Amino acid sequence: MKVFYRFLKVVYVLILLFGLLIGWITWVSNSPGNYTTYTYKVICDDGKEFDPTSKPIDTEYMGDSTPLFFNPKQIRSECKYGTAYYVGLNIPDNYELINIPHEHGTGSKSQQIQNTLITLVVYYLIIEALKRTFIYIFYGKSFITLKHK
Repeated sequence: MKVFYRFLKVVYVLILLFGLLIGWITWVSNSPGNYTTYTYKVICDDGKEFDPTSKPIDTEYMGDSTPLFFNPKQIRSECKYGTAYYVGLNIPDNYELINIPHEHGTGSKSQQIQNTLITLVVYYLIIEALKRTFIYIFYGKSFITLKHK
């Protein structure tokens, strides 16, 4: 029975160490971060202004935190003719594209700390309930006071 009791102690310590891993994962996954979004504005040589995302202009995604790439032929056509469908014509550059970045933040350090502490407390309570259940089953001690009945 002594070997079994030692084995349970080792398993209990490993479960507590696993709790530290869960705490670390919670800490890392709730870390505050920043991301960038963009709004776009095209200013044509004739003074016309428009948002290219509101027109049927092809875009190409270039990756996170980088602005979209717009088809320049379609923008030139939109500026000259008011439609993005005259792309076969040779139209010289007649516009300026402005990318306006907007920085956004997610989470805060206090939220990160709060979430990690809540996770660790809940984990500890579950482990403690399991430990007391095993002690009740194997040793017949009271679940609440851990004293013999």
